Amino acid sequence: MSIKLVILVVGNFNKRLFTPEWVKANLFTLPNEENITGKFNLIDFELSFIFNNISFTAKDNAVEIVCDVVNPDNIKICTNVLFNLLNLLSHTPIKAIGINFVVSISKTDTSKMVLELNNYKFGEIRNINQVTFSEKKQDYILNTICLISNDSYSITFNFHYESYESLAKLNKTTIFDHFTECLKIIN
Repeated sequence: MSIKLVILVVGNFNKRLFTPEWVKANLFTLPNEENITGKFNLIDFELSFIFNNISFTAKDNAVEIVCDVVNPDNIKICTNVLFNLLNLLSHTPIKAIGINFVVSISKTDTSKMVLELNNYKFGEIRNINQVTFSEKKQDYILNTICLISNDSYSITFNFHYESYESLAKLNKTTIFDHFTECLKIIN
């Protein structure tokens, strides 16, 4: 099983603001001796800044924080980057925030969710390759999107915050709490 964290903040950002020095000092809050690396996407003309398996990318109408190695330390870094962004650019209109955990898991895994998914006969009901479940929670909507392949599942847990009131309830433990919730659902 592998888990990836993707945080998408949809808003009216000026991506020219996000220079390497600014991102390093203000979002990652790294000392001068620490370095970030960059990666340029030639197709979309997007620059990503990378530190410790975590990338920050400014897009036309959003920013994206991606963590390829999910563990408590990296979740803390992602949380700090998100809150530094929201605090420093507090006048930027935010339309929504999606906290997404993408779980790749083999169909031979013995976790509760995989066993339940394996009991469905998706291929017999027409050629189904995706199943989506949505549940309205108090402050967010939990969308669970399961992509089905021959030997594995890719399950995205999308914790979607859209209203101003729900965005205001995000706190420094939210991302870790959602990670814990994902693990409980899977196991």
